[in-house]
Amino acid sequence: MPTNESADTLSPEDPNSQAPDAVTPPILETELKLADDLHTHVPAESPVGKYLTWACHAQGSPEAYHLANALLFAAHTLTRRGFKLELLLDDVPLTLWFCLLGDSGLGKTTAIEMCRKFTKDVWAEACVDARDPYVEPSGSLPGILAALQEHYDERRGTTTAILAHDELAQVLHSKDPIGEHLCKIHDSRDVAWNTKTAQAKSKKTQIGKGDTLIQPHVSAMFASTEAQLSEHFRASHRAGGLFGRLQWIAPPLEQRYVRAGVYSAIDVAEARQLRKNAVDAWADWEGRLSALAVNGAKMILSQEAAECWQTLVFGKYKDMLDLKKNADALHGARMRLAHRTQVIAAIFAGMRGALVVSLEDMQLAAALSKGLYTHIVAASDLGGGTHNKLCGIVTQIVLRAGNAGCERRVVYDHLHTDKKTLDSVFDTLIDRETIVPDTGRGVRAKFLHTSTVNGVAALKVHRANVDTAIAIQQRKV
Repeated sequence: MPTNESADTLSPEDPNSQAPDAVTPPILETELKLADDLHTHVPAESPVGKYLTWACHAQGSPEAYHLANALLFAAHTLTRRGFKLELLLDDVPLTLWFCLLGDSGLGKTTAIEMCRKFTKDVWAEACVDARDPYVEPSGSLPGILAALQEHYDERRGTTTAILAHDELAQVLHSKDPIGEHLCKIHDSRDVAWNTKTAQAKSKKTQIGKGDTLIQPHVSAMFASTEAQLSEHFRASHRAGGLFGRLQWIAPPLEQRYVRAGVYSAIDVAEARQLRKNAVDAWADWEGRLSALAVNGAKMILSQEAAECWQTLVFGKYKDMLDLKKNADALHGARMRLAHRTQVIAAIFAGMRGALVVSLEDMQLAAALSKGLYTHIVAASDLGGGTHNKLCGIVTQIVLRAGNAGCERRVVYDHLHTDKKTLDSVFDTLIDRETIVPDTGRGVRAKFLHTSTVNGVAALKVHRANVDTAIAIQQRKV
């Protein structure tokens, strides 16, 4: 692994800016992290770190929800000022797209609204004169595009905003090809629409080109429950690339309710002080960015950071992501995540007031992306066809049975589906180690979810039995 000696000489950092307290080990030496460990890859004294300290003490949503919103706000803060990352093919805007997945009551909408109100307070403290960046993508497609068009910046020739909606299923439930246009917006491609209303508007206004959304540098934050989204997230959305363009945040089932009430011990005064600390940190960062670049700036990867990223993509990264669960279907999502890693690393550099992405920035981003991949895998059944939908349904049935377990015949009776099809679903879930066989055979075979206490114990026994069977087979050969 290359050293980071040249990073300090290349980086035009603000001498007063904060550096990460500790350097995360290289990606090749870091184990997969669970959902609630993602925050450990964010510098604690950075604006995002300060926000997490406050948000996770004040509200019980999974930390990953708060982290996604904080990263989104940081990305927009840099994009709004014209910062871009210079790569080999083109300069790319620092935009991020997230979708929070989880059951009702987990605080998805609350996390989004917390960050939205926080944005207003930061801008008031930093005296930022700008319109509310949040645009709700509801209504017709031309209406959504027209709403985004109002955020066109004539000086830079870009459209900078944040798409936000607390129910992605509602956005996709449209007669218009909304998924295709969301992909174009994500890729910062001009989006044209030809309607009589748009043509009339083009004659009355000089905003953009009237019927064209120009250079959209747009981030996005969506949310949904898996049950609602599964009805509207089609195979066409997956094939068209929308699945891979979204960074899914789907905390593992066993961790989704862990955070609720964990921080209830602090009092109101302490929570308000943490919020003030976070607002002050972001307002100070706004000021430092103004001094660093008034009309935007290009950010670059240091040689060490570029080599670290190449190792991430072409080395162990591919092996680490070669998982059984929809491995082929997730190829596009893995490639998008690799690009997203560069953007997150640039955001980390920007929070330090630097224009050069250092090795430490890339290592932190790589470790964070490694954890984020587990969320993509958790959402990988979306738009995957009937088999994967049945996998999700059977998983929920077995999970609800808890430590008592669920017999195969119960699933047969519940779904009224061909038994051969359901047996294939059981085999898939066992291969993924989502469920594990416990006792019984045939229709009375009992299964446990591997997140339950009894399921964990049964999984150890199952793995031992599989290893024994493989060893016996090898001796026969």
